[in-house]
Amino acid sequence: MKTSVPITVTMLGDFSLDNGQVTLPDKSDRNRQVWLLLQFLICNRNKVITPERLADVLWGDNRIENTGGALKNLAYRLRTALKAFDNGTPRDYILFKQGAYYWNNDSPVVVDSECMEALFDEADRLYTDDAQKVELLMQAVQLYHGRFLQQNDFETWVQPVNAYLHDLYVSHVQQLCDLLLEQGREADADALVARALGVDALDEKLHLLKMKTLASLGKHQQAMAHYEYAAALMYKEMGVRLSQPMRDMYAVVAACVAEADADLQTIKHDLDEGLKAHEAFYCGYEIFKNIYRLQARRLDRVQDTLFIGLLTLINSKGGDLTGDACENAMDCARQALVTSLRKGDTIARYSRTQYVIMLSSLSMDDCEIVMNKIFKRFYQLSRSGAVQLRHKFMPIEGESES
Repeated sequence: MKTSVPITVTMLGDFSLDNGQVTLPDKSDRNRQVWLLLQFLICNRNKVITPERLADVLWGDNRIENTGGALKNLAYRLRTALKAFDNGTPRDYILFKQGAYYWNNDSPVVVDSECMEALFDEADRLYTDDAQKVELLMQAVQLYHGRFLQQNDFETWVQPVNAYLHDLYVSHVQQLCDLLLEQGREADADALVARALGVDALDEKLHLLKMKTLASLGKHQQAMAHYEYAAALMYKEMGVRLSQPMRDMYAVVAACVAEADADLQTIKHDLDEGLKAHEAFYCGYEIFKNIYRLQARRLDRVQDTLFIGLLTLINSKGGDLTGDACENAMDCARQALVTSLRKGDTIARYSRTQYVIMLSSLSMDDCEIVMNKIFKRFYQLSRSGAVQLRHKFMPIEGESES
């Protein structure tokens, strides 16, 4: 007997089933393998899946004895849980035929990931009607609430589907964003990208789009600030530096800021606000590079000394410095740097475990004295001998003009 109301299945984000009256699984339900079995059966409901394949999905290399009995037990528990959808009329959602388990296709389901794909396909077939294309893409992207079965994204069968759907989503967000900008709907484009970043904050393509939409709104300073935010986030979470397209976009936005008309007094007031700080100047690496190049050029004209330094954190017990221990140590190092150096000195994070430093009007001996002060402050803050600091310094020489 067919159900009159299809069961809505959410695969994008947190997995759930809903028929308008009942939602499964309950948040307190910890029967992970029961729901993993259901997820696989629904995703492959039009295929013949052997018991051996199900055993691979459920237990992998940790095979147990009597997998047939264990599968039977899981199927029984799954059927029991799904009775919540019966609404007074018993139904058989899980079938067993010819030695294999199946989802009963007489019990229809609407799967969000499949709906999203179908809407994207329909939009891709439209070549002339941009208004309808935008409407279809809007519907599709709203279905993406997170990565495919994100609570089980370590499962080998989930990972390729996860990657495919994520790339599909991001590429169509880019397409939709471009269409909205072409239609002069900058605010809608910016809201679209903001939502996408709320779902996945670690996709650099989305950060590039965010800078693009902010720039389209004339918010160039905010676009530059977003670049610094994205750079810090990628360093912290993934230990990577931003790509060349992001750096190119930063240069474009910065040029717009430099060329914008403004009252000189307003500009001076804006610039002077940063002078009130009493600590060393901490900035993103792109800004650090520009400061370095400017200082190196002026050395030919002024009698001054300038040193570039690299501070590296290492695990005193050997091995890599990773996770929370790395970030906690980097936070302590940053605090030690900004409070121990002068407000004319410059600091930037260079990598997952390194800071680059620029010091002026010092000798090499002075640099060592300063570093000893930083080391002392760092060990006071970290209160741990698990992380040690290493440093190197070299003088910056001016660029001779021909």
